[in-house]
Amino acid sequence: MNILIVSSNFSKGGLETQLVTYHNKLLKNNNLYYCFQTYTHEYELKNSEIFENANFSYDINLDDFITTINNLINIIKKYNIDVVHIHPSYCLFSAALAANIAGVPAIYNYHGFASFNFGNNALNNYLLLYKYIFKNCISAVLSVSQYGINAFKSSFNIPCYLLKNGIDEKKFKIRDFKNNKRWALVSRLDIDKRSEIIKLLSFLPNLNIKAIDIYGNGTEEDYLKNYVAKNNLNVNFYDYQNDVSKIFEKKEYNGIIGGGRSIIEALFSGYPAILIEYSKIVGVMTLEKYEYFKSLNFVDPYFEEVTAEQLNDELNKISKSTIAEITDLVRDDFNSDSITKEYENIIKVLKPKDNQKTTKLFNELQNCTNKSEIVKYSSVLYDSLKNTYIDNLDLDDITLLEQTEVANITKYLVAKIDELNIKIKKLEEKINCIKEGDSKND
Repeated sequence: MNILIVSSNFSKGGLETQLVTYHNKLLKNNNLYYCFQTYTHEYELKNSEIFENANFSYDINLDDFITTINNLINIIKKYNIDVVHIHPSYCLFSAALAANIAGVPAIYNYHGFASFNFGNNALNNYLLLYKYIFKNCISAVLSVSQYGINAFKSSFNIPCYLLKNGIDEKKFKIRDFKNNKRWALVSRLDIDKRSEIIKLLSFLPNLNIKAIDIYGNGTEEDYLKNYVAKNNLNVNFYDYQNDVSKIFEKKEYNGIIGGGRSIIEALFSGYPAILIEYSKIVGVMTLEKYEYFKSLNFVDPYFEEVTAEQLNDELNKISKSTIAEITDLVRDDFNSDSITKEYENIIKVLKPKDNQKTTKLFNELQNCTNKSEIVKYSSVLYDSLKNTYIDNLDLDDITLLEQTEVANITKYLVAKIDELNIKIKKLEEKINCIKEGDSKND
């Protein structure tokens, strides 16, 4: 088959690692084509055609939006594309419309809570397009988490498939972990990861861990380094590794710390693992936790976090027999060969959705006079979607956005605000104490 894979960005992280894993397996029986807005050449997508610099901007105007759709249609027709596989985020709109107009099925890959977030202040054309596309353009949804399956099924009555993050067993071999109390933390060092990393580091003096090697880069790297220096922690920083298996080859570790795919790779390789996510420490992966998290891509913002004392107790209970049992399960559940075969079986039977509505909509957009309007606020697009192309439109009907994305992100933000308020209160108390001390000295 000829598969066009579309993603807004390709730089470094779990999404890119997943794409590379699929790429290496799918090349045996398929021709692969890629389209990105930004493409960082840290991974090799060998023997494939790559189209860069596509305009998938959030603030794209109507003229550029039309051009992007036409460019994608031309790629689909020129290379006889059989299916368009769409990853996050704003590339969804142009890619789904282009696939539908060209008469080929489109499949959307949901990667988790951050795949697509609409805040309450974003009730604009993108929200309408989101609903339109999943009702009229997308043939099926793939999700790495059961959360995505539940949300899309309830909202759009669309075929959904749970397809886990596959791990290459040839690359990630089973290793004998050493009880040397040195752990590796594998993560981006960006603002959305900083809180859980700081929390773990604050636990470190009370844990049966002698040292941590951090592999990653990001905006918060200096902040974390300053925290480590200030608190005199035995923590070392190393550059980001796009191939985590090489970390396992370089040094012997007691276990791996991280979230999502990093945890899967660690367990797949026979290491104990500490899951950190959503500003909290979930703890050491036990058989019970593994069974709970395996269908959630090891991400659940609602799971109860552990204290430093509880985490240390879990560390002391790690046994080679339990880790070996978990590893056997992971290598069966997350084997990339079987997952790739499942993927191929899914896309082979996909059928395109009727494209009459989308073709008519696109013609109206191309014929409109004011193409300088920003897509998300375009009056032409809004009127077409609301009055003609969405039957019985009701914003309250978009349960995916309200019950899943917005609810989860809102709950997370409320928790963060509560944390900040507590910190502010403590700072105010310290300031008052300082003021009282100064007044007494006077």
